Amino acid sequence: MISGTTLHLTTAGLLGVALDAIIRSSAGTIAAPVGIHLALPGPAALLPTDWAQLTTPYAAATTA
Repeated sequence: MISGTTLHLTTAGLLGVALDAIIRSSAGTIAAPVGIHLALPGPAALLPTDWAQLTTPYAAATTA
């Protein structure tokens, strides 16, 4: 659980830094990762069952 959370936060941070280097706009840099985190659970349902069971609990839109 802890390693999965650490991996998720590290990946989210690196994604934000990479998008900052590409977009070069403060609003776009903030909006892009948020949009990606909220939009990914939909296509994640298309993954094979064992992958979806591993990834969807960490999606921002599915956590309570």
